[in-house]
Amino acid sequence: MVLKANDDASAREFPEQWYDFASEDHFWMEWRAKVLREHLRRLGLDPMAALSAFDIGCGHGAVQRQLTRSTAWIVDGCDLNDEAIARNAGHRGRTLNYNIFDKSPELRGRYDVVFLLDVIEHVKDPVAFLNAAAYYLKPTGVVVINVPSVPSLTSAYDKIVGHLRRYTKSSLRKDVSDAGLETIRITYWGISLLPVLALRKLLMSFTRPENIIARGFNPPGRSTDKILRMAMTAELAVTHDVPLGTSLMAVARRRIGLPNRDVR
Repeated sequence: MVLKANDDASAREFPEQWYDFASEDHFWMEWRAKVLREHLRRLGLDPMAALSAFDIGCGHGAVQRQLTRSTAWIVDGCDLNDEAIARNAGHRGRTLNYNIFDKSPELRGRYDVVFLLDVIEHVKDPVAFLNAAAYYLKPTGVVVINVPSVPSLTSAYDKIVGHLRRYTKSSLRKDVSDAGLETIRITYWGISLLPVLALRKLLMSFTRPENIIARGFNPPGRSTDKILRMAMTAELAVTHDVPLGTSLMAVARRRIGLPNRDVR
């Protein structure tokens, strides 16, 4: 996710405490990784091919490490948070302290896949941000986006971690389209987590601000973690296209025949 505010990135500062809990083996991080791999499989992208990817808002490198374990890809990443970058290791790619609006010529059209995983909900102008991200795509490349969904689930947790919005399918499609991109696929995931986040919303109203991230993201004990993993396994075994969920994942590409345009 984008982690430090500046004039170009237009993002809120992100609390480093989140990284203390968000390891790649956290149940939610694993769930998102499984949904991501299914989207990549549907796209026909060979995990063993010599592909390159760019994880924008890479943070402490969890996605880069997950993809290093499951693919042969080189996954570079960029972020603006020095604390997160200091924790970023254990993968094959580069990690850059880099603002995507700088549009380095060296990186133009370099990547087969650009990841924006739980990033644009932190950004004041997601359309400009999506448009800037497309600069790094090869002509046939794709952008993979993950965002929190269901606006009615917005809670004190969202405020603490810097979520400016939760998305619906229509609002995400609109931002993608306004950025000059075309949505290929968009699906909800995490239907099993809907009651969990509804309960979290209630609990967060009685939680001290300094405890919100720990209580709102980290399962309270091994038994709860086991139950959540069972829910993940059951949901993914039944379908990858649930009618509603706590997150949305979308795949987009440049509109065919249209150059990338600067929408800022």
